[in-house]
Amino acid sequence: MSSISALLGVDRTSARAGARRSTPRPVVAALLALWHFRLIRKRERAGCFRAFLGNHWLGLAIFAGVVADFGWRFNAWPQWPG
Repeated sequence: MSSISALLGVDRTSARAGARRSTPRPVVAALLALWHFRLIRKRERAGCFRAFLGNHWLGLAIFAGVVADFGWRFNAWPQWPG
């Protein structure tokens, strides 16, 4: 498993072998969401503002997961001549 697919929690081996693909596990997005929850848990102004300033990372993780799932599901990655 490559480092990117390990971070995203996607197993590409079963998809290539023609077996039923396991459901991707959104590991990175889940960890970021838990971190945000920990920041805003006490409803303090500084923690909420810090979570607000860092919420683009959660959006990036979700977007990367959607793009990766699309690429693996439809085999849409660019094929380089080689």
